[in-house]
Amino acid sequence: MIDTDTMTYVSAVNVAIASGNLPATVLRTDTCPECQTQLDADGGYDDHLITFVNGRLIVVIGCEGYWVIDPNAVGIASPTWMSLETQAAMFNG
Repeated sequence: MIDTDTMTYVSAVNVAIASGNLPATVLRTDTCPECQTQLDADGGYDDHLITFVNGRLIVVIGCEGYWVIDPNAVGIASPTWMSLETQAAMFNG
């Protein structure tokens, strides 16, 4: 079951995408950054939450619950959110 904060996030992502207000600099990927699986419309995304933008599959929530699209970019204040790349650089290097 998805909690209220996650539902708010998913809704905000969908509104931003539908209205064309998702900044171009925000990550849009069809690959889960947690398991590195490239997802496609044929399935294989059971543990992921996805959406489609102009026919292209986009991962919104990774297989372990990571919010892939920056919540700050869709109007949800999240001062501690970091991309996985930033987290890796901080903790591994």
